Amino acid sequence: PAIEEAPALAEARFAEPVADQKGAETPQEKPEEDDLRLAERDRLKESAAQYARQGKTVLAIEEGQKQLALEIEIFGEQHIDVAATLEILAELYLFEERLEEAKAAVQRAKQISSAIYGADDWRVRDNDTFIEFVDILAEMDPDERWQMLDSEEQSLVMAEQQQFVEAIEYREEALTGYLKTVGRDHLFSAVLLIEIARSNIALVEYEEARQELENVMTILEKTDGVSH
Repeated sequence: PAIEEAPALAEARFAEPVADQKGAETPQEKPEEDDLRLAERDRLKESAAQYARQGKTVLAIEEGQKQLALEIEIFGEQHIDVAATLEILAELYLFEERLEEAKAAVQRAKQISSAIYGADDWRVRDNDTFIEFVDILAEMDPDERWQMLDSEEQSLVMAEQQQFVEAIEYREEALTGYLKTVGRDHLFSAVLLIEIARSNIALVEYEEARQELENVMTILEKTDGVSH
């Protein structure tokens, strides 16, 4: 599945430090420190995304892990930005076939989303879908698994380079693997169809994009309901 952006940064509140006479933080200094930490979080987030689009997955993971640690420091463990970063890391782990780490990351994200939104929320259902998918990948032939995941990763690189014809070719190769593995009526098959549609829009192939997006709507209505 293609790599997605995390939700918009939620407003964070920080307790004001108690000032003393020996150079301790003052209320005026604390917001500046918070701003610096948030700016560094944003830099790490963009750096990780850039590395991912370039196919430099190991570097993307390293930046993402730093981003996660900083977000936990700023917001605490139970925060939607933390869950979103865990989900992105899980996808990156998949590209490196680090299946256990991918599963563990999404299990953490699920716990956070369940606490915030409730166990019946669509985000939690999507986390369950991802966990089931990792289990399916673990049972696949290793060569077939690598080919499917590598095709998806290469499609991201081609799209970043605006080589949309090649991006579509790689995504269709990946989609073939997804159809064989999980079938057409699956969230991750829908995600690949969305990415193919985006590339077709970039190529001004609007009719093909429209058909693909109609297929996506049909899949999502079956998998997640019309309110997703």
